Amino acid sequence: MSKPVHKIRDGLLTANIWANEMTDKGVFYSVTFERSYKDGEEWKSTNSYSNGDILKMARLAEKAYDKIRDLRNGEEQS
Repeated sequence: MSKPVHKIRDGLLTANIWANEMTDKGVFYSVTFERSYKDGEEWKSTNSYSNGDILKMARLAEKAYDKIRDLRNGEEQS
C-alpha cells in the first residue's frame, strides 16, 4: 500500500495528501481525512466526526489545499 506524500495533524485529526498518477496537467493530488481513537489498548481510525471536529476539519482542509498548491508549484519549477 502506498503512503501519503504529506500528513497534516491537529490533535487526533489527520489530513493525508496522496499523489496519484501523472496526467497531462501533472500529478493529481487527493486528500483523505481521519480521526484516531483508542479502543482499549488499540489505536484505530474512523472517518466519522463529531460536531467539535468540524472547525478543525475545515482548517485541516485549508492547510491541505495550501500544501497541494505548494507541491504543484514545486512541479512547475522542476
